[in-house]
Amino acid sequence: MVPVSRSREGPENIVRIAFQLDDGSRLQDAFCSRQTLWELLSHFAQTRELFQA
Repeated sequence: MVPVSRSREGPENIVRIAFQLDDGSRLQDAFCSRQTLWELLSHFAQTRELFQA
């Protein structure tokens, strides 16, 4: 793990993140700017499983 270089304190902003997959499909959603990359990837993994079921 790499230490955080700045504090996560402060206002929470909402950002829209999109992932383009190898098959050309795109997953996108809105997230709080405080969420980690791992949380985003976990969310998209669960979302993709729902659409493939």
